[in-house]
Amino acid sequence: MIHYRRPNPNPPTITLPRNPGSWSARYGERHRLHRITEYPGGVAAPKKVRIYARNGHFIVQWWDPAAKRNLCEKVVGDLIDALAAARDVDRRLADFKKSGRVSRRLKHADLVNRFVSDLRARADAGEIATATVQRYRSALAHYLAFTETAEIQRLYRYTVGVDRQFALAFAAFLESLRISPNGRAGSPKKPMRAKTFVLNAIRAMFEWAGDPDRGNSFPAGFRNPFRRAGLQRRKALIDPTGEPDITMTMAVDFMASCDHYQLRLFGPMCLYGLRASEPAFLLQERIEDGWVKVGCIPGLSYITKGMRDKRLPLLDVVAALWRVSHLDRQTGLVYVRRKVAADRQSYTLAGASLQELIDEFDRRCGGSKVTSAIGRQRIRDDLIRDAGGLTYEQINNEFHRVAKPLGWPSAATLKDFRHLFATSLANGGLQEHERRYLMGHAPGRDAIHIYTHLNELAEHFRTAAESQWSDMLRVIRTKVGMMDHFETSE
Repeated sequence: MIHYRRPNPNPPTITLPRNPGSWSARYGERHRLHRITEYPGGVAAPKKVRIYARNGHFIVQWWDPAAKRNLCEKVVGDLIDALAAARDVDRRLADFKKSGRVSRRLKHADLVNRFVSDLRARADAGEIATATVQRYRSALAHYLAFTETAEIQRLYRYTVGVDRQFALAFAAFLESLRISPNGRAGSPKKPMRAKTFVLNAIRAMFEWAGDPDRGNSFPAGFRNPFRRAGLQRRKALIDPTGEPDITMTMAVDFMASCDHYQLRLFGPMCLYGLRASEPAFLLQERIEDGWVKVGCIPGLSYITKGMRDKRLPLLDVVAALWRVSHLDRQTGLVYVRRKVAADRQSYTLAGASLQELIDEFDRRCGGSKVTSAIGRQRIRDDLIRDAGGLTYEQINNEFHRVAKPLGWPSAATLKDFRHLFATSLANGGLQEHERRYLMGHAPGRDAIHIYTHLNELAEHFRTAAESQWSDMLRVIRTKVGMMDHFETSE
């Protein structure tokens, strides 16, 4: 037989001893906040700020409408110091609806995201180009890779703690970094060439973050460790008397090796020093009265790198190059893809005028309700593709198709045509302000640039072209004549 014992309805209360080794038992009282509610006679309490005493210092705490959360600040000193800090916050909350204080626990990734978001907003407002946003994002990726290392996470978990040692360590990190050129996977990794641009991008981010009217991410008194006075990078001296990476002899050989399609593309690029993206936005309507207009097209959200327009004299050899393609229409893109030029690929906006392209661009942006600059750029690129236009990658690929069989070194790139262009203009006697204009650079801030008018630019440019590019012009004219003879015989 099994017997059950009835439980005691009133069991005795057993009090367990508190663990003397727990953090709360040892440090709880020391770190406890004690709110101060009583002040000496004649001293008024802060209106929107609470003051707490804790372990020999004070904590000032308040609700910040701008941050939409409670913020606090540590004050080391006596009650008078805490009251002064509280009154300053009170005054800012009353006048500006924000305290102006920032969190000291901002992480590096959060700072980068805030800065890139501001860059996107500036691009949407038309202040900077979308390509600038992409370049800064690429530069900041190296900063994020550096801050994610274990040692940096241990020493500099938050951005407020960065100092000169942090900046020097990052500069050393860039020196040892090996990357694939142009991000091509599988290519041999080489030392980074654009270290100065990366450091300038980081410097700009910290300047923005320390500005209370822009980033407002650092407390008052924060010093940018990447400022020029605190971190200076030595630049390798370049011999100004040396030849450019693409010499005139190399350029002549290049033109001689081009087929008809490539000659039409690279002849004017070399003779006019065009940037790689500029041929893609060259339209027939912008070639008139003996000038070639190259520059921004706001209606298509296209802004050149220098945000400047320029006009280039129409050389006879360039006019011949563009004429031999039988472009009998007066509208449309000057340059189209190779397959389109050979009638092996159709496109929907064939021969569309500039105004028709702008109208179609507005229609596509309005239909998709795109407001961001990056979104508009994607629509514009699709529009140019539908018009048969080129891309930078296609132009660069055509360049390498010619340069590789010639055995050119990797240092010779498409951009070096601009170096040769600027050098030839200087050798041809053009003044600096004329070269600046033809290159699409800023004219400078000196008053002489305002007073000087380029009313004889066309004559000076043609004289320099005939004297400096005589061999290249001869090769191009010969090939143009051969193409004319071939097409006439057909």
